[in-house]
Amino acid sequence: MYTAKKKEKNSFHIYNTDLKEKVIFLQALKHALEKNEFIINYQTIVDKNQKPFCSEALLRWERPELGTVQPMDFISILEQNRSIEKVGEWVFKEACTKLNAFNHKNQQNINISVNISQYQIESDLFVNKLENIIQETGINPANILLEITERVRIKDAVRVKNTLTRLKKIGIGFIALDDFGSGYSSFSNLIRFPIDIVKIDKFFIDRLDNEKYNNITSGLVTLMKKFKYKVIAEGIETKKQFELMKHMGCDYFQGFYFSKPQKNICDAINIDERKD
Repeated sequence: MYTAKKKEKNSFHIYNTDLKEKVIFLQALKHALEKNEFIINYQTIVDKNQKPFCSEALLRWERPELGTVQPMDFISILEQNRSIEKVGEWVFKEACTKLNAFNHKNQQNINISVNISQYQIESDLFVNKLENIIQETGINPANILLEITERVRIKDAVRVKNTLTRLKKIGIGFIALDDFGSGYSSFSNLIRFPIDIVKIDKFFIDRLDNEKYNNITSGLVTLMKKFKYKVIAEGIETKKQFELMKHMGCDYFQGFYFSKPQKNICDAINIDERKD
């Protein structure tokens, strides 16, 4: 019935087993947070010397008897029903708690990176909620990196700019523009928002062997460095990609070449330097 309602007027939809599976999936997702089925994996971002700079918190859904569900299969649904705001708060609090404990225990100054959705950043209560979590967890806000994806269409640019400016005022260390080069208005977002870091999308990293894409990527990095942005190359899977992006002037690097996502933040940050 609901599927038919979403179509044109006077339409119909025939029941099938795929629809039943989708309903079961949606119901399970609806209660995933309260059933503690969400977990966080951590993938570390390193500097040119392959030393940890930051660890990114990656949301995963562990369904009983079915295993891990990847974000691409459920994040968009969380955004559609607006439950991404509640889940996002949980991710932020959990990640800050784990990072703060790690830094204190190991006397380190590693940063934590958390992705924030369009719905979170456009909420009037977003900054206050983050500030409360920062106070509750005791984390130094200067150790927080917030990522906004370039693939999202910003509905209210003025509100987003004001929110990001407020975040900087409460001490948030870094604001990054993720998936740079793959979205709708990369350069306009750089101009409008107080961005500190740009993450070059994996799309370009995967095509570095192509001369055309290599030149485009090099040009992007050069332009970003000219305007004093720090640059992260994401999706690094080989030594060759690492060396190429380092030669282009990237500041930080992330990908399977250095470390796969880990369930334990200690395992993610304490990575061994690659020698091969």
